[in-house]
Amino acid sequence: MAGSAVPSTNGHRKSPRPVRKAEPVLSRSGSQPAGDSDMDEQVVSLRETGKSYTSVARALGIKCSGDAHAAFLRVLRARPAKERAAMTKRESDRLDRLERRVRSRDVGQPDELQRHLAALEKFRQSLA
Repeated sequence: MAGSAVPSTNGHRKSPRPVRKAEPVLSRSGSQPAGDSDMDEQVVSLRETGKSYTSVARALGIKCSGDAHAAFLRVLRARPAKERAAMTKRESDRLDRLERRVRSRDVGQPDELQRHLAALEKFRQSLA
């Protein structure tokens, strides 16, 4: 309809939805917003208490467990060799306990068992 006046809005002067300020969130690529080393340290603290990466992410408002794991690895890599070795040993011990639980829990489900063991192996390799 040439010449008809079509409004550019839906009749509202201003959107009724408030604009939310975006929270800084770690990305899947492992990059982080500047000044987020405190968040990384919190990840390590929670992980050291035995929390899973999923529960760490949930507790800190991180987008996903993979981002919490990446934060843990950033802190691990930044530590001096002696401290890094101790952290790696503790994390390896946690993974060993998790593997025992997975093997007993998923004994009757070979596909699930293989999937969980493969994920554990990736975690172990990331510590190397």
